[in-house]
Amino acid sequence: MIVTAMVAFAFDIAKWHPSLPSGGLAIAFFIYIFAILEFINYFYFQLSYKVSEIKDLMKNRKLKVSCMNKDFRRIHNWNSEN
Repeated sequence: MIVTAMVAFAFDIAKWHPSLPSGGLAIAFFIYIFAILEFINYFYFQLSYKVSEIKDLMKNRKLKVSCMNKDFRRIHNWNSEN
């Protein structure tokens, strides 16, 4: 879905560029980037940290795995054992 949305976005820019307002285009682009970051945040790596956690992040140089990712792994391991 992310790739499809990116292709549709690029197609719209190529086809309608002269008549598209640049402000609306910028807003749509930032919403798209935010959606990608939220997808990564929910399903792969935690991207939001508290100030106290940033020191540990800089020290370890490794992002935390998201909670949903941990849950999916737990469910997958449980299903493969049974």
